[in-house]
This record gives sequence, C-alpha cells and structure tokens, in this order.
Amino acid sequence: MTDRQVVTALLQYMTDKYLTGSREFKAVLAHFDIRTISRGEIGNPDFNFSGRDACYYVDVYSAEYPDGRRYEFDTRAEADAFSQGVLSVRGHDHDAV
Repeated sequence: MTDRQVVTALLQYMTDKYLTGSREFKAVLAHFDIRTISRGEIGNPDFNFSGRDACYYVDVYSAEYPDGRRYEFDTRAEADAFSQGVLSVRGHDHDAV
C-alpha cells in the first residue's frame, strides 16, 4: 500500500465511525485532497411515514466540504451510483470505501 492509500483507508474508517469533526481530520482531507463518503438509509423505505421522498443518503467529506455535505436519493441504486461517481472524480477512483 502507498502512503496515500493508508491515509485514505484511515480517513474512510474515521468517516464510517462518524469521527469527522476534528480539525486534524479536515486538515488531512485537504492536504491529501481525499474524499470519503458515508451512506445510509433515512428510515425504512417500506414504512416511510415522514412524507419525505428521499430514503437514502450519501454524506461527502472533502476539502471542499470538510464538514460534509448530504445528498438524498429515492433509491439505493441512485445513492450507490452517486457514491461511485464522487469517488471517481479527479482520479479518486482508488479512494476505496
């Protein structure tokens, strides 16, 4: 593994554990120009009584969005496709989730 791959894996692990609030996390994102994502479900889509259309989300953390930016989708397939697109932009396709 390269140093970048190790750092990417560590930042993704931190994102998966919701440890994204520190200055250090944000500084490393910016320094290495790394993107991480967190994916999830907003309630159970079979029992969505909230009136919301979106049931799946993708949170993106990057130098541009160090505090994260949430995108919401109607289907898991849309969220997965978006996730892959985010990670493949500007050569980030090796930043595995």
